[in-house]
Amino acid sequence: MAHYEYKMNEKGDTFYRLDWIHKTYSIVSEEEFYKKSNYKKSDLQKLLKSVYPTQGNDYLLLKKDGKTYPVDYKLVPLVKYLWSHGVETMGWNQPDQDNFGFISAQHYMKDQSSLAFLQEIVGSLPTKVLNFFNEDATSLEKQLKEQKKLLNKGYLVLIIYSNFVSISFNESSMKKLYKKLHLKLNEERCPGAGILWSAALKEFKKVKA
Repeated sequence: MAHYEYKMNEKGDTFYRLDWIHKTYSIVSEEEFYKKSNYKKSDLQKLLKSVYPTQGNDYLLLKKDGKTYPVDYKLVPLVKYLWSHGVETMGWNQPDQDNFGFISAQHYMKDQSSLAFLQEIVGSLPTKVLNFFNEDATSLEKQLKEQKKLLNKGYLVLIIYSNFVSISFNESSMKKLYKKLHLKLNEERCPGAGILWSAALKEFKKVKA
């Protein structure tokens, strides 16, 4: 399946056509790139100046504290909600059919812990709390397995780590949370994965356009 991405360097922009099935890539013209892809030049220029220029999921740009963040489009309403209540987010990934989603945050807000606030907003929705505060990275596989087991049962999962807390959800539990918080699922978006992470090319073979 053909996919177009590009990257900037000192010599100027380079535009790529990638074949993910055959793991090949070719260099194409700027004209072909914008004609055959879904990207707009203005969107990619703005994304390049954001905190996460190699954004993979479809997104919208949100501004906070003088910085611009590409936020996964499904999570835009929830991230805005958390920001408006003083939660300092650290990262996120939206759920899809195959993977669960999450939003991570710093441990403390101005007047309370982020965990306490998350417990307040989930309310009576089916929720489980996992405490991985004292566990190291070697137990990551075990942690993910335990988390996925609860998510598959329909729970929202709140997790305590040493450096942050997070709330995890699948598509179904995310929609239930949105309904409880009166958040409308966002559909507007810009296509992600337009700016190439150069290390990804190591897995591809160059071919002629």
